[in-house]
This record gives sequence, C-alpha cells and structure tokens, in this order.
Amino acid sequence: MNNLKGVGIDIFEKKRMQAALAKASSKLFLKKILNPSEIEKHCGQKNSHLKCSVVFALKEAVLKAFGMGWNAYANFCDINVGLKGHKAVITLSGKTAKLALKKGVKKIVTDYSVSHRHVVAVVALLK
Repeated sequence: MNNLKGVGIDIFEKKRMQAALAKASSKLFLKKILNPSEIEKHCGQKNSHLKCSVVFALKEAVLKAFGMGWNAYANFCDINVGLKGHKAVITLSGKTAKLALKKGVKKIVTDYSVSHRHVVAVVALLK
C-alpha cells in the first residue's frame, strides 16, 4: 500500500529574504507569503529573515508536493507553518485544505536544514 501522495523540496537563499525584508514594501510582501499569526510569531525578532526563510521554503515545498506553484488552487497564506525548536508543523486551511482533502492527504511530514547561505525544506504528503 502506497501512502505517499507527493514529495516537494525547496532550496532558498537566506540573503534573498533579508533583502526583501529590508525594503520599504516588506509589509506587503509578508502579507502575500505569511498569514497574520505567522507574521506575529516570526517577524520583528532578531534574525527574523532566518525564520521567514524557513517558513517560505517549507511553503514552497508544500506546493511542489502538490505538484504546483502559486495558483488559483492553492494560497501561500492557507499553509500555516508552526516552528518549535527545529520541528515544523504544517496545517492547511482554505483552498489548500480543500485541495488536500480532494487528493486524499491526511498527514504532512516535514524536515528542513539551514546552512550559512541556504534553507532546504522537504515535505511529504501522506494518506
């Protein structure tokens, strides 16, 4: 029995997030990629670009596991990433939760690694 519904991986340069957060338009950018609870938890802290990079890479990996990028069927803000220590927990809402239900996804397993330049995230969708 194959429980695997999809696998996604993303690699992201931390300096890209650092540059995006330094721009005057950073609040608009954050509203596109993070939901309000994630902005509250991860932004405005020392090295917030690191946490935002991890969250962004995990969200990208989720979309890739579904076999898509940003589009009408999935929304970045519908993917909620909770970070506790080095553990990431992903929950879905809205259109993305409906897509998961349609595809038979019952569980999301994640892992990530951080180097001096990059964040690498992997996500597996399971039934």
